[in-house]
Amino acid sequence: MKNKKYLSFYLFSCVVIYTLIYIPAFYTPFHSDDYLFLLQGVDLNIRLNHYLHWCGRFITDYTSSLLLSLFSKWAYMAINSFVF
Repeated sequence: MKNKKYLSFYLFSCVVIYTLIYIPAFYTPFHSDDYLFLLQGVDLNIRLNHYLHWCGRFITDYTSSLLLSLFSKWAYMAINSFVF
């Protein structure tokens, strides 16, 4: 009984926190780097060039480009909020 009470509180807290992250993220417009990653797409040569000459981050930039290319804004922000 006690564990069930904590589990329901935990799930409720997770939903509230997720909602508090998702709503502002959804209403925040994309910025210049979001459009840059969307336009670069998932081509490995472009990603490696960006990695070697610009930022030094590969996994995060590739993941961002992939998610922006595959999903609409609401789905992208839902995934982003969940990971956060």
